[in-house]
Amino acid sequence: MEDLADILTQLSAIAQAVEYSTIRFRQGEKAFYKLLNKSASIRWAIPVNLDLPSQKVSLIVQSVLGSADISWEGEAGKHRSQYTTETQIIFKNIGSLIRCVIDCQIALGDSISIHSALMLERSLGARIWDDSPLQMKQIGSIGNVAVRKLVNAGLKSMEDLEGCEPYRIEALVGRNPPFGLDVLEKVRSFPKLRVSLQAQPSTASLRSFFEVPVLTTMQAIKTHDGVKIQIKADIGFINEQPPQRFNNKLIYVCLLVDTSDGRKVHFARIRWAITISVLRCTNLCRSGPKLGCGQSLTFPALLTNPDQSINCYVMCDGIGMYCGAGFWELRLTFESWQYACRLREAPGRRLFVSNPKALGVGAASITSV
Repeated sequence: MEDLADILTQLSAIAQAVEYSTIRFRQGEKAFYKLLNKSASIRWAIPVNLDLPSQKVSLIVQSVLGSADISWEGEAGKHRSQYTTETQIIFKNIGSLIRCVIDCQIALGDSISIHSALMLERSLGARIWDDSPLQMKQIGSIGNVAVRKLVNAGLKSMEDLEGCEPYRIEALVGRNPPFGLDVLEKVRSFPKLRVSLQAQPSTASLRSFFEVPVLTTMQAIKTHDGVKIQIKADIGFINEQPPQRFNNKLIYVCLLVDTSDGRKVHFARIRWAITISVLRCTNLCRSGPKLGCGQSLTFPALLTNPDQSINCYVMCDGIGMYCGAGFWELRLTFESWQYACRLREAPGRRLFVSNPKALGVGAASITSV
């Protein structure tokens, strides 16, 4: 797979997996799939003749994620049973295949490909395109027809739905009370994540070196490749009651930290139900239900030029809708970088950046020890 692989490239690679070697175009099926290929629900139509098994796999996956309205009348009805069977075969294996792609991209450190693979994984887990209004179908009582009605009224996401009055939802969908209240209750149970990113303060004392008190410092290390700093990410839920399951599935939270030039800094996948139970048992969950039982992760980050920034994203594994309200940026000022690069001592020399709050908003002084 090439570098900077987008979703289409990764989906095409998965469609060629040996696990799908038994899936092929059967007699009389090509006319049905040619018609499906022209559907508006197919995000990437195949521009050539349909001959390869991987093309059939791709069309089936896209038809499911796009919630294609397939008419099974007439000749198409003959292929319904085979379509259903092969859909089950494809989705039985596709979860492990996309996780393999994610693991490979993590090992390569290509954050752009990781973002694409994670979005595809969320889409496949929810069986809807992650970035489309179809995400509202994860509310069990909302189907394709209801989604179209909501979109026509300007409600295109879970956030839009959550901000809508229950009586308006009922009027738009044509349902009776308490349908609107039930929908809003399910929407509020949807996992909503938070994240904060900050430079990790140093634990070393500089009093003896400077002969003056130092209140706050951020630890950095000058290397041949650039400046390395310690980052702390705090993640958790903002739901009133932190969820442990969604649609009867355990919740896994993914944290991806990268640089602005597309290089992975850190990746973590956390099983949240275990985390919450452990925190409660050890009495470490002190933030209250509105903030959610959170977790902190500390890791090093390497900045190779002063124009780079560190970006942080959080999302729920296998749940449609990118939970990336948790986006955070951290940037060294040019003055700090310029001073650090003037230090030409041996690699690994420790630097201390005074006042980490100045990162990104003002000059931060860096001192060698």
